[in-house]
Amino acid sequence: MAAWQNIEDHQIHFSIKPTKKLIIDVKGHFFELDEEADMWYGVAGGTGHGGGQQFLRLGASQKVVFDPTTCTFVGAGDVDDELGQEIDITVKYKLFRNFGVVAVYSHFFADDFVEDTDNGTDRGVDFMYLQTTLKF
Repeated sequence: MAAWQNIEDHQIHFSIKPTKKLIIDVKGHFFELDEEADMWYGVAGGTGHGGGQQFLRLGASQKVVFDPTTCTFVGAGDVDDELGQEIDITVKYKLFRNFGVVAVYSHFFADDFVEDTDNGTDRGVDFMYLQTTLKF
């Protein structure tokens, strides 16, 4: 999970309500770093991904990788600021007056930053959940 620190989220949002009880919501996100010379932060405030490495961007044309075994920074080439895209599909259904069900599916499509900082791999992530809502 990414923190809302040094991140830009451009969105496209589409929602339909085919019946009184059903709402379908689709969001498209385009994530990129806000400051190219800063890091991608996790929810707990940490940085980096993939093996605990930390990635510092030094402008648009250079990256430095922190090697925890030697406690040094090593140059490693070019890093892009495009983190990835995500699609979120939410379906809400109101079963009763005060009780409903929400189902969510999301897929994150990793972009150039992940590929540049993870040994050339390009990984995506799927996640989903189901919840109930009770209003009183």
